[in-house]
Amino acid sequence: MKKIIIDAVEYSLTPIEKKTNKVLEQHLKFDVYPEDLGEHTWDEAVKVCNELGDGWRLPTREELHLIWLNRDTIGGFAAASYWSSSEGNSNGAWHQSFYNGTQINYYKSLTYYVRAVRDVK
Repeated sequence: MKKIIIDAVEYSLTPIEKKTNKVLEQHLKFDVYPEDLGEHTWDEAVKVCNELGDGWRLPTREELHLIWLNRDTIGGFAAASYWSSSEGNSNGAWHQSFYNGTQINYYKSLTYYVRAVRDVK
């Protein structure tokens, strides 16, 4: 089975029957926590992810975008904004709207939803 990685997402070609037809399957290179961790400021978001232990953390801006692209498969997201770990400056960090997909660098003091990720072991 041939595997390729595009933008931190692993894809593999897998036979769909006994024919030679193949389908491109997508595999995220990180685990996504099964539920939201509530609404928090950015500092609180970093803390609640770390408190889960076992390598759970706030996703990067890029990982959060991949999660948004796969939101229907992963499931359980609010039509709201989610924090990323990516800082824009000392006062701001990037968040992503799970309503329309936009990413914005905004004040860390605001509250947005949190979903943790961890590297695949």
